[in-house]
Amino acid sequence: MGVTWLTYLVLANGKSSFHPFEYDGIKVQPRPQNKQKTSAAYSPLLVAGATTLAASIFTKSSGFLTTGMVAMFGLLAFSVALLFLARHIIRGLRTLRIQEKTMPTPYTFMKIDEIREARSRWWLSRLFKWAAAWRKSPGA
Repeated sequence: MGVTWLTYLVLANGKSSFHPFEYDGIKVQPRPQNKQKTSAAYSPLLVAGATTLAASIFTKSSGFLTTGMVAMFGLLAFSVALLFLARHIIRGLRTLRIQEKTMPTPYTFMKIDEIREARSRWWLSRLFKWAAAWRKSPGA
């Protein structure tokens, strides 16, 4: 946990090479990024099955202590790699938070009207509204 926290502090306090957000007044949206398509697209079900099989074989052959250490190191490497890949977003959010403290009104999403309209259409949000109203009703 300490290594991950130290990595976060170093990445969050570093100097950003670019700002990952666009502004329009008080509205903010992420800057569109060019995503490279990978030529090999594996089925998540196939990857999960192969990983489970490999983990079972490794556990049987090396023992639980060694497996635990390997898993701990793998999760640490995954956490650090994920933080490194999200470093620009982390720094951009930190910059937004600092800028927002000096503003009279907080930032909001650039497409907030579309988000609110979509929420009103979705059945899950209507279910949550109904449950919240039912909880607050005096007869319940």
